[in-house]
Amino acid sequence: MRNIILPILITAAMTACAQPANTTSGEKAMLNEIYDTKITNVATQRTDINSIVSKYFPIGTSKSKALDFLKNLGEGEIATSPNSITYSTHKGEGFKGNRRDIRVEIQIDVDNNIESITSYVDKSNSL
Repeated sequence: MRNIILPILITAAMTACAQPANTTSGEKAMLNEIYDTKITNVATQRTDINSIVSKYFPIGTSKSKALDFLKNLGEGEIATSPNSITYSTHKGEGFKGNRRDIRVEIQIDVDNNIESITSYVDKSNSL
């Protein structure tokens, strides 16, 4: 019995510790997708994550909704201006300590809605 319960408890504890604080299920899902993304460009150590980010706030989403979502991620820095939002983080840890740095740049139109998104994840070796 103990051989079954102990691995379950360890897995549950590791999962809880790996999740950023203060996130809801949508934010957790987005971060999980981003951190699980493979870095395929060896030269730049960068991969595009626009398809992931656009799923959670597509073109036309209000600026306030996008800001609320990004604030609920529980990590990173947000810089805003009247026509843009920039979100970046340097806290994610990938496989074997390779950090995953996220950058999301959102352009806002005159109606305060998302006009375009540029987003990527960089691999930063911290070994």
